[in-house]
Amino acid sequence: MTIYFMANKFILPKDKHDRIFENAIKNEYLRFVKPSNNPEVILLRGQVGSGKSTVRNEYAKNNFLVIDTDAYK
Repeated sequence: MTIYFMANKFILPKDKHDRIFENAIKNEYLRFVKPSNNPEVILLRGQVGSGKSTVRNEYAKNNFLVIDTDAYK
């Protein structure tokens, strides 16, 4: 019960959420890619030193949007 109560404390109002998405996330990431008729999602995981960054950089060269979850910790 306490954990649920505390989690609700950090929920953003929809208007603030939308504003952050439009001004920070969307403008920062989507300006580098072109819309696609066949969008795809690739989830890339692996151990430290396994080459994730190398693979990610190759996809980024080919109109893939890269979202680095480490940037949002």
